[in-house]
Amino acid sequence: MSNETRAKIVKAAPNRWLVFCILTLSGGIAFKLSSMKDMFYVPMQQFMGLSNTQIGGALSAYGIVQTIGLIAGIYICDMFSKKYMIGGSLIGLGAVGVYLSTFPGYWGFLAAFGVMAILGEVTYWPVLLKAIRLLGDEKTQGRMFGFLEMGRGIVDVIIASTALAIFKAMGEGAAALRGGLLFLSAVTAAAGVLCLIFVPNDEKRVDESGKEVNKAQAAFGGMMQALKSVDIWAVSLNGFTVYCIYCGLTYFIPFLNQIYFLPATAVGMYGIINQYGLKMVGGPIGGFMSDKVHKSSAKHIRAGFVVCIIAMVLQRSFLCRACRSCSRPRI
Repeated sequence: MSNETRAKIVKAAPNRWLVFCILTLSGGIAFKLSSMKDMFYVPMQQFMGLSNTQIGGALSAYGIVQTIGLIAGIYICDMFSKKYMIGGSLIGLGAVGVYLSTFPGYWGFLAAFGVMAILGEVTYWPVLLKAIRLLGDEKTQGRMFGFLEMGRGIVDVIIASTALAIFKAMGEGAAALRGGLLFLSAVTAAAGVLCLIFVPNDEKRVDESGKEVNKAQAAFGGMMQALKSVDIWAVSLNGFTVYCIYCGLTYFIPFLNQIYFLPATAVGMYGIINQYGLKMVGGPIGGFMSDKVHKSSAKHIRAGFVVCIIAMVLQRSFLCRACRSCSRPRI
C-alpha cells in the first residue's frame, strides 16, 4: 500500500483514536485466558486436576499450533476484513473460556489451548497489528505502537488484578476459579463486540482499471510477495531475536534468587516491572525515540540491539563474579 493511500485511510477513518483505544483494550484482554497460569497456576492444579507436566504440555501444544497456524495466517489475514477477524476471534476466545470454566479433562484442556492459539495468535494478533499500522502514517506509527504497548500493560494490570480479586472474594475454591474464568471470558467477548461495532471495514481494493480486486487472489499474491521479500525475512529474524531476549528476561527470575540471593519480594518486584512496568513506560518512550530521535525504525532497532549486547555482557560479568564468590554448588 502506498503512503498516499495509507494517508487517505488515516484521514478518512472515523473516530480514529476511539478505534485505537478499543483495539488497545482488546490487546490487553485477548491473551488473559491463554495465560491463565500466571494468575491461577495452583488453583488449576487443585481444582482442574492438572499436573505440572500437563500444564506444560498444553503450553507446548499452544506454541506448536501457533507456529504452524501462522503460515496459513499469512494468507488468511488479508482474505477477510479486520473488523470481523478481530471481533470474531475475541468472541471465540470468550467461548473457549466458558468451556474451560466447566473444568474439562486433560484432553479437552489441551484442545482448548490449541483453539486459543489459532484464535489469538493466527487470526487476531497479526490482524490487530495491521489495524494499528493502518491508523497511522510512517511519521506516527512508532508512537502508536508504543502507546499500544503502554495501554496493553495498563489493561493487563487491571484485568489480572480484577480476576484475582474475584477469585479471592469468592473464597479461593473451585467456584472462585470458575468465577475468575467466566469474568475473563466475559470481558474478552465484550471487547470483541466493541470491535465489531467500532472497527471499520477494510477499504475495497481496486486495480488500475477501477475493477474490484478478488480478495483470494490479492491475499495469495500478498502472501507470495511476502515470502519472496528479503526485508520481511530480516524483520522476522529481528522479531525472533527480540522474543528470545524477552523470554530470557522471564527465565532470569530463578537466577536472581539462586545466584544473586535476592529475597522473594525483590524477585516478585522484578517480575512485575518486567511484565508490566517496562511495557507501560518503555512502549511510548521507544515509540517517541523511533519517530523523533532516530527517525527510523531500523536505526532504532539497531541501537536497541547494541544496548542489549552491552547489558548482556555486563550481566555475564556480574554472574561470573557471583559464582566465584558463592559457596553453594555451581549450577
